[in-house]
This record gives sequence, C-alpha cells and structure tokens, in this order.
Amino acid sequence: MKERRDKGRCFNCDEKFALGHRCKKLFLIEGCWPEEDSGDGIGDIEEKEDNDELEISLHAMAGSPAPQTMQIHGVINQQSLIVLIDSGSTHNFIEERLAEKLGLTCNREERFNVKVACSERISCKGRCIGVQVRIQGVTLDINFYLLPLEGYEVVLGAQWLRTLGMIEWDFSKLLMRFQYGGKRISL
Repeated sequence: MKERRDKGRCFNCDEKFALGHRCKKLFLIEGCWPEEDSGDGIGDIEEKEDNDELEISLHAMAGSPAPQTMQIHGVINQQSLIVLIDSGSTHNFIEERLAEKLGLTCNREERFNVKVACSERISCKGRCIGVQVRIQGVTLDINFYLLPLEGYEVVLGAQWLRTLGMIEWDFSKLLMRFQYGGKRISL
C-alpha cells in the first residue's frame, strides 16, 4: 500500500488516484431475474433453482482472497483451472469464455440479468448443467451460471455447498471435509 501511495496509484487498480476516482473493474453485482420481457432479448425464466437472487461476492469477481473462501485446483475436460470455493456467493459460476473454450454444453436460452452496484444491468449468457469437475481425485457434477469473471475461472458457492450436507471447514488451515458418494473427502 505504501508503494502504491508513493506512486500515486489507486489501492484497487493500476490507475492514478485522484479525488473522485472510480475503479473500472471494482464493482459488486447481484443477480436478479427479469420479471417480464422488456424487449431486450432476455425472456422470462421458466424455472430457477431457488427463490434467492443470484449474487457473487466481490472477492470472487476481483480475484482477491478472503477469509470465507478457499482456492483449490480443479480440472474440466483435461483443462487445469483455479476454483474458488466461496461461501459469500449464492450460486456456482464459470467464466463464460472458458466454458466456450472447453466446449461445454450450455443452455443459452436461460439468460438472466445481473445488477451491478451502480444500478446498471449486465446480461449473463446462460447456464451449464451437469459439468464434470475433478477436484483432488473426486469427480463432481455441478451446474454453473455463465459470467464474465475476472478473478477466478470457476466459483463454487452456496448452491454447491448446500448439496454437501454437514461440512467441516477450518479456515485457518484452509481445510474442508465432507461426505460425498459415501466417501469422506478432504480438500
């Protein structure tokens, strides 16, 4: 921070800091389902997994570690990637360009809007169902929403965490234990 201050740089981005500066990549988003067809090409969603609005934590978007997160390595279609387990995100997200690169089958009809903190809305391009993710020798089938992520390639949020049942999570040791497929898994 001292080095950035000495160089006159913003603490959160590489731009010069001045009074009234706003970081271009630093924003908070929360998902919201369209209530009606507004003529913007995004129709009503027929079904969603729960009644919660989609939210992704600022840590997941910015790529910065946080006390309620854990970073692990994973593999999708032989592609090694960084996975963020984030209890602050409501759903699972995958970077949309990565999903395309990996050739994942995604429902492009199922779109939703994401509300950015400054009240702008961005359109997310759909959802991928049953993506096989291999994490430390365990293959998991996970559903993902497509987002233009900057910080991580994959975010596993409460949507996935809820499927695990009882979880032991030691944030000080970055250790997580749970039962999956009749086996005790340690990450």
